[in-house]
Amino acid sequence: LFIGILATALILSSSTTTTLIVSLVAVSTLSPSEAIPLILGANIGTAVTSTLVALGYIGDKEEFEQAVASASRHDLFNIFTTLILFIVEVSTRALSDFAWKIASLLPRIDTSLELSNYAISRAAQQAVQLFGDNSWLSLLLGLCLLFASLRGMTWLLKTGISSRLERNLNKYIFDRPLNSFLAGTGTTFVIQSSSVMTSLIVPLAASGKVRLSQLFPFIMGANLGTPSTALIAALLSPAVSAQAA
Repeated sequence: LFIGILATALILSSSTTTTLIVSLVAVSTLSPSEAIPLILGANIGTAVTSTLVALGYIGDKEEFEQAVASASRHDLFNIFTTLILFIVEVSTRALSDFAWKIASLLPRIDTSLELSNYAISRAAQQAVQLFGDNSWLSLLLGLCLLFASLRGMTWLLKTGISSRLERNLNKYIFDRPLNSFLAGTGTTFVIQSSSVMTSLIVPLAASGKVRLSQLFPFIMGANLGTPSTALIAALLSPAVSAQAA
C-alpha cells in the first residue's frame, strides 16, 4: 500500500502507476492479489498533484484556504475509500474475486504490438534514447516538464476564464451535479489522468469561480474516468492483468 502511495507521489500520475502494475501482472511478476494494495495506494498518492497546485496560492490567505479545501476533498475521499477497501481485501479477498468475475467478461484484443507502445509516448521514448542509460536525467526532465505544465495550467485558468465562460460553467456543469459528474468522467477518460483534472479545478475554487460544494460530483467523475488507461492496457494482455485493471 505504501509503495503504491510513494510511487504515485513521485511521478504524480496514478494512471501511469496502475498501468505499470497491470503490465507487471501481465508478465507474471506480480499476482493480482499483490497488485491490488499497490493500486489502492496509487489512489492516495495521486492526490499529491492537486495539493502541490494548491501550494501555489500560499501568497494569498483567502485563495490558499479555498485551494487547500478543494484539494483536500480529493485527498479525503481517496483515503477513506482506500481504508475501507484495503481492510475488506486483506481480510476476505472479496475485491480480487469480484475483479476476476469482471475480467472474465471483458473482450480480448489480439495484437502483436507491445504494451509499452501504448504506455509510453513517442516523445518520451526519444527523450529516454537521448539520455541513454542515465535514467536520472530522464526522470528530472519529466518532473520539470510536469511541474511546468501544472503551473502553466494554473496560470491559464486563473487569468483566461472570462465572466461569460464562468457563468456557462456554473450554469451547465457545476450547478448540475449529474452534468458535473459526467463532465469529470468524460474529460478524465479522454485525458487519462485524474491528477490533471482534479488539479484543474483547484484554481477555479481558489479564485471563487466555483463553490466548494459544487466540486464533489466532478471529483467523483474524475475518479471513475481514470481507470480507462489501465483497462486499455489490460485488453492487450492476458486475462489476469484485466483482473488487476
